[in-house]
Amino acid sequence: MFDTIRQTLKARLPFVIATAGEFIALYYWLLLFDQSAYVLATIVLWAGFLVERVAVLYWVKENFGGNIGIAADHKPWWQKLIGLLLICLSEITVWVLFVFAQRYFGWTAAFLVLFVGEQIEHSIELGLLSQTSWLKFVASRQATVITVLETLGGVAWLYLVRHDQAQLGGMMLLIGLTIEHVIQGDAIKRRLKAKQEHPNDSGEATTDASKQPRLLGVAPVVGGIVTVIIAGILFKVLNPFCFRILSPPPTIDAPVTYLNQNWSAEKRDNFYHASQG
Repeated sequence: MFDTIRQTLKARLPFVIATAGEFIALYYWLLLFDQSAYVLATIVLWAGFLVERVAVLYWVKENFGGNIGIAADHKPWWQKLIGLLLICLSEITVWVLFVFAQRYFGWTAAFLVLFVGEQIEHSIELGLLSQTSWLKFVASRQATVITVLETLGGVAWLYLVRHDQAQLGGMMLLIGLTIEHVIQGDAIKRRLKAKQEHPNDSGEATTDASKQPRLLGVAPVVGGIVTVIIAGILFKVLNPFCFRILSPPPTIDAPVTYLNQNWSAEKRDNFYHASQG
């Protein structure tokens, strides 16, 4: 029993942490950035993505050994650190460009930036894990499916945030990232297992469909559907109280500014004394 629990945690918990890290990074970065808290927003963004990357690297090492990826055991610590920072920087750059593309060029440009950027990002990740050229994954189903899921979740999130529905936008982002990470983890696991079973395979595509790892298994599809259903039920039942923690904190800056600009000092004093009873 305990061994089963341990194996389940080893297989799933890192992706739960990774999803939470990326969600917190993106949601609270935009929230703080829109409030002009640029330094804190940057810290949250980097911290969240570092948590995500470390969790994924831990998952790869625990499930497939320490000879794969940017954190392989044979690499010196400084090379691992540089690789970690670069892969975080690349993904952060994609998301930041996505938000700014929407602000200055519109939704079509934003969609293209996020889709193309994430497609390249996912192709590089799959190439590193498969120890082959990332160009082989640019047009692959594996990279494209997870890119589409992440792009749709990201666009839905930003659209809802920009239309004053931050809570619903946060939920859409969380759902998109959850499904994307589940499918991505399953695809990586199948590909690495296939590579371990055929160590002499050069990585070239084969016409034998039986030797190709399936893109999706039953578990991630069912898990994704269940996640969407649960999230929808929670939002319906708990609305408008659900995800209250994601709401921007109340601020008095706007009403105070309005009063200072439109009320005389005497009128403000009278209002203050009247409100004090």
